Amino acid sequence: MKSFLQKLDFRFLIAGEMISGRGEDCFYSAQKDNSAIAAVFDGCGGLGSRKYQNYKDHTGAYMAARAASGAVRDWYQESGDEAGSAGEKGTGRRAGEDAGDTRKAALQISSYLTRALDVVNGLAGQTSRIFGTMVRDFPTTAAAALVRNSEQGTEVQCFWAGDSRVYLMNREGLAQLTRDDVDGTNAMSNLRSDGALTNVVAADREFVLHAGKKLRFGDKDPYMIFAATDGCFGYLPTPMDFEDMILTCLLKAEGPMDFRHRLEESISETAGDDYTLAFMSFGFGDFRTMQESMRPRKRTLQHDYMDWMEQDPSLEMQERLWQEYRTNYERLL
Repeated sequence: MKSFLQKLDFRFLIAGEMISGRGEDCFYSAQKDNSAIAAVFDGCGGLGSRKYQNYKDHTGAYMAARAASGAVRDWYQESGDEAGSAGEKGTGRRAGEDAGDTRKAALQISSYLTRALDVVNGLAGQTSRIFGTMVRDFPTTAAAALVRNSEQGTEVQCFWAGDSRVYLMNREGLAQLTRDDVDGTNAMSNLRSDGALTNVVAADREFVLHAGKKLRFGDKDPYMIFAATDGCFGYLPTPMDFEDMILTCLLKAEGPMDFRHRLEESISETAGDDYTLAFMSFGFGDFRTMQESMRPRKRTLQHDYMDWMEQDPSLEMQERLWQEYRTNYERLL
């Protein structure tokens, strides 16, 4: 059986700020001998706009994202390898047992997040005078993918709160693994309306850290998985455009770091906000194999969606194509 590090092809981070030194995104990415994690945090700038003298006039959103990142780091270093460890034995596991494993891990992470935000809140000191029901104490989104070794290959667990997302990309195409905590109905409608966040990690009230179902992949089922804040995908016309951006950058790249550079450049050209993406890939073996594995999917995406939208860029055409695309895009939700 391959070791975990043999299954992990490569990983990288992309991060950009709209205002240098004031970006309200943060991230955590790490690996161990038998697991790896990719996590992103988007401090909620509107809700967390209070500034704190004790934090050099940084906003609550800025501090929340960093506190949450530190909390997930502490959890992963202290407990991450044991999260859902019963699933490693692989055989005879029932869905209910898997759900219990992931929920237990989510509750553990939540306790780390709560303690971290309590500390930040306790040390905050004097704030700027901003009041109202739309202001929260240290609010941030969170989205994390934990990938662990298993007897059959690898298993993926996702955790999230807010509208940052975890995605999977494989030969079948892009799939969203997390459900947005937004007053919207789906990924397309959330692009067109500025729906209110219904759940975020915060210091001043209870929050829910969701746990997705555990996904297992064999050694012959390669995939990419990444966590992203909404600056990466939220300024594109459709979810199809996001998949096309990723595949175009991948297929034009000379290697992993060129892929990272091209993807960061493409995101920065469209983003109207801070953006952060934490990426990992498993099971391809090498970069050229990854490219050749994904080339047929790019042709299908181009033929079935991108060519049509180029001919007719109307909202009506986008909506019609989205209704066709979403079945595959939502296949793992």
